[in-house]
Amino acid sequence: MRSIVQAADWPGVLAFFASLPDHRSRSFLAANVDAVEGSEDFLAEQVPQERTPGLAHTLLGIRYITMGWDVRTSLSAKKVSREQFAALRDYLCKAEQLLIDATAARPDNVAAWQARLTTSMGLELGKSESLRRYAQLAKHDPHNFLAQRRMVQLLCTKWSGTWEAMFAFARECVSSAPLGDLTPAVIVEAHIERWFKIDGDAESERYLREAYGEVCAAADRSVDHPAYRPQYGWVAAHNLFAFYFTEVADYQRAARHFHAIGNLASYPWSNYADEAAAFARARAAATGA
Repeated sequence: MRSIVQAADWPGVLAFFASLPDHRSRSFLAANVDAVEGSEDFLAEQVPQERTPGLAHTLLGIRYITMGWDVRTSLSAKKVSREQFAALRDYLCKAEQLLIDATAARPDNVAAWQARLTTSMGLELGKSESLRRYAQLAKHDPHNFLAQRRMVQLLCTKWSGTWEAMFAFARECVSSAPLGDLTPAVIVEAHIERWFKIDGDAESERYLREAYGEVCAAADRSVDHPAYRPQYGWVAAHNLFAFYFTEVADYQRAARHFHAIGNLASYPWSNYADEAAAFARARAAATGA
């Protein structure tokens, strides 16, 4: 998909998305073409050509979101300049307008609703508005793993949420998920986010141990269930389980997930200064390789 966008092949983009089987596939791919540098010029040329705001509006909106966050950087807020925040807001406002048009024209545009969760977060529109947007998305794709992960982030304390709201949302996602789906992994992300905020080694270890039963149950309902089949988002789900089980020294369970992902590291290893080294150490501890 990224190669087609890089080649500025709009008919190829349309054909590729048309070949995808469901909302989850389309929203996942839409959210992963954003890293193609310079694609905003190509996509901006397509926007006025759309009779009904659709894919071009969506992809350009997502690209603007990424460009804004690139300017802001991932540093803590106190290390980000006023000029960086202003640039982020400008990009997010441009993205929001494109995405509003896309969802107004097609309320079932899950990819655009998913992106609007990120603009809601960046523009600080609040919990109620984020939940409203998620509810619109869930009408058409009630088990969208990427959107559910975004909501976990939106509802945690670093975005002015509460742990209670975050866990309530994550547990509702788990309880309603079909067996073999990726969704149960969202509870692992919730626990990891909570764990990152705990001071003291003893308290951190105790917290992870207390979550063990819930995480094992989530794995058993998700990627370890006989009904599971690989689907977009599987890399993230396996990384979440691999990370958690390594931290609690359940290397037998962790090894299953490391074998599944090979070298494909993703969040939460990115919380370490040297993501690759942290991933390699954990994989070696679990698998001996």
